[in-house]
Amino acid sequence: MTEMDTPIVLHADQEHERLRTADMFLLLFLLIIFFITSRALFSSTQLGQDIANYSFVLSCVTSLVLALTIGWAAENYLKSIWRSGSTISITPHEIISENKGKPEVRLNRNAEATPLNWYFKLENVSKNGRERRLSRNSICLATEIAQGDGRVVVYAYMSEKEAAAWMDSFNEINPRNLPDEKRSRFTAPKARTIPVELLRGKNGRYWLAERHRWQTGMELTVKDFETFLKESGK
Repeated sequence: MTEMDTPIVLHADQEHERLRTADMFLLLFLLIIFFITSRALFSSTQLGQDIANYSFVLSCVTSLVLALTIGWAAENYLKSIWRSGSTISITPHEIISENKGKPEVRLNRNAEATPLNWYFKLENVSKNGRERRLSRNSICLATEIAQGDGRVVVYAYMSEKEAAAWMDSFNEINPRNLPDEKRSRFTAPKARTIPVELLRGKNGRYWLAERHRWQTGMELTVKDFETFLKESGK
């Protein structure tokens, strides 16, 4: 296999549920350990009675800062070694989607396909799941490549600055046009009801693609999403 034939492999859904669960327990463990250690240290009269009198408050602050700092570093490290199992592979002839728990999708790059690009602002969304950790100024950019019955849908959350370079070639949809539905704040977004008038409107195909994103979409990092757009369009 030549260098040109080597597939580009993009690892999707880096913040998968198992990783988030592990992060939660790790953070709790670090908080307990650092609180016990710092409380013993600050309670010691060798550091002075004034410090000992405020040992509880100092221990809370110290344990929180240390746990969050080390937890953040550990999370970034785990992302690099603990994959979700979902990947997008781009070869000279195919785009291959291996979405864990779903059938593999193969698109022929030498045959006709239909691409769709759209975005929405998180300020227009009732955030839940992964989106709760993002700024309300973030923007979700998504793309779908459909071919026959197969489709690959990927998306990424970006800052306004990161998204600016792409937004002119993407169509905006507004989630505020969707009916309000009660959803858990702690679960991933699910397929919602899309009114018939939206599906029949000028953005109907984008709303249909957004439904596909809820169902089979794969989240990429900003860098990998940009790589996908550049490489899949060649």
